[in-house]
Amino acid sequence: MQRLQRRVRLTDCHLDRAGSRLRAQVRLEEGGEPVTGAAERPDGPDADLWCAAEATVAALRQIVDLGTAGLALKDVVTLEISDGPGVAVALQADLNGGRRRLFGLTQAEADRARSAAKAVLSATNRFFGSC
Repeated sequence: MQRLQRRVRLTDCHLDRAGSRLRAQVRLEEGGEPVTGAAERPDGPDADLWCAAEATVAALRQIVDLGTAGLALKDVVTLEISDGPGVAVALQADLNGGRRRLFGLTQAEADRARSAAKAVLSATNRFFGSC
C-alpha cells in the first residue's frame, strides 16, 4: 500500500440532477496532481450525501495504491453534535488480508455534497497518511 506524501485536498465538488438521478463529480489533489471521481445514483433521501461520498471514494482509489485491497463506503449520516449539524461517514478498507473500519466527521455546510466529501477525507487522510 502506498503511503500518502501529503494530505489529499478537496478542490471541487459538483452535483447535477437529471430527472430522478444524481451525478457527482469530485476533484481531489495530492501532491499537485488532480484526480476526479464520479458517481451516479437514483435521487432519494440523502442521495446527495451518498453520491458525493461515493465519488470521493472513487477518486481516492486512483490516488492510493491499495493493490489487492479495496475501499468501500458503508454509511453516510447527518447528525447533531453540540447543537451543530454534522456529516459522518463509515468506510471499509481491506488491506493485506485484513479489514479496517475508518470513520470521518465534518461540520455540515450549506453544500451537503461537499460536506460528505470532506467527511470521507477526514477518515482517509488520518489513516492513509499514517500507514
